Amino acid sequence: MEAKYLTGESGSAKLSDEVLETIASVAAGEIEGVNGVVAKAPVELGKKGFRINAKTAHKGVRILDIDGKIGIEANISVEYGCKLQEVAMKVQDNIYHSLETMTGIPPVRVVVNVVAVTVAEKKAD
Repeated sequence: MEAKYLTGESGSAKLSDEVLETIASVAAGEIEGVNGVVAKAPVELGKKGFRINAKTAHKGVRILDIDGKIGIEANISVEYGCKLQEVAMKVQDNIYHSLETMTGIPPVRVVVNVVAVTVAEKKAD
């Protein structure tokens, strides 16, 4: 796990990838229509610049190292009947703003993959 450093007038702080993944995961789940952040087997395991945190990869969020800057990839499940593009764009925006607000580090890329659509089960009368 590689840490991100924040520096300011009064000192510095170190953020782990797990912290960034948790912020992104919570931000994604705040959007109406998102049924959850889900795991998806990454296909780019061999590509340079992609890192998988084994402890948190199951959360469906991972940190991308893009020329030393932060990128985020989130895999979400969306409720049936929602506009997929609209939900995905809202998730992108919320992840970006949550990371920027909470850490002061704006991600250079936020990738949202809709990997599942879930249908609500009908309740028996």
